[in-house]
Amino acid sequence: MKIDVKIKELDQKIFHPKRILLMSFLIALGSVSQGDLKKKCELTWGELTSHLKQLEKANYVTERQVPTIKGPRSIITVTQQGIKAYKLTLSQLKHFLENRDEI
Repeated sequence: MKIDVKIKELDQKIFHPKRILLMSFLIALGSVSQGDLKKKCELTWGELTSHLKQLEKANYVTERQVPTIKGPRSIITVTQQGIKAYKLTLSQLKHFLENRDEI
């Protein structure tokens, strides 16, 4: 059987340990503030900002400002396109791992 998924063919916007983690939390929790996402993923502000920019550029997440008593908060939400790309990437990884003996 020929393997039709190669690691280099995976969506590089998602196929990164920290971006997979971010997407996993966003899909599991729905909309999340940047602060909560930073804490849950144990990232620095620089890492979070950098990875969110990559995901936003790919239209996988959106950011909106929400006023709160403590001041405005940035809320991050995964898009339908992001959910599809995430599921496809996980499916491709699963296929790759299940067929590793044929590599």
